[in-house]
Amino acid sequence: MPWRAQHEEVRGVWKGGAVEIVRSLGSVAHCEFLMDESGQDLIEYALMGGVVAVAAATVIPPMAPSVSAIFSKAISVLEKFS
Repeated sequence: MPWRAQHEEVRGVWKGGAVEIVRSLGSVAHCEFLMDESGQDLIEYALMGGVVAVAAATVIPPMAPSVSAIFSKAISVLEKFS
């Protein structure tokens, strides 16, 4: 598909916006760069991973004493049967 046809097709979808900016630049490379969405998922997953890591670092340390107490009770019960 020629670039002009692709441009018109995208223009119909976007109704201006970035395509009008690209039209003023007059460059195919700029148009492809502005409309390229590859790598977007990777960035979103990295941000979500960061949020999960911060949440885990915030929530887990205060829970450590109660988890330790549970395991201590379990060990003492198991020691009675051995």
